[in-house]
Amino acid sequence: MKLHSKKNIFAVILFFLFSSNLWAVEITNSSNFAGLINITVALEDLNKQANVRCIVYNMEGKPIAQGSQWINGVGTVMIMGPPNVHEIKTKCSEQNNR
Repeated sequence: MKLHSKKNIFAVILFFLFSSNLWAVEITNSSNFAGLINITVALEDLNKQANVRCIVYNMEGKPIAQGSQWINGVGTVMIMGPPNVHEIKTKCSEQNNR
């Protein structure tokens, strides 16, 4: 039983290590006009520069567009999406540059 709990703890630690960048970007505004999607994001550290990737989903949760942009603290990621989709969900994350 102790081995099983150690594996769970290890899995949780790995999860936080690899997904920690998900919380470093906050979406502050988004708009969608005729397929031009503008997503304004703010980095956790406004003095930081980072490459931010945003994925746009339709209301069924399927990805329909994506884009990335270098952001200095606060910036806007502009993405061309399908013009006939009006209701969207967006998720953005800081990209690791390897």
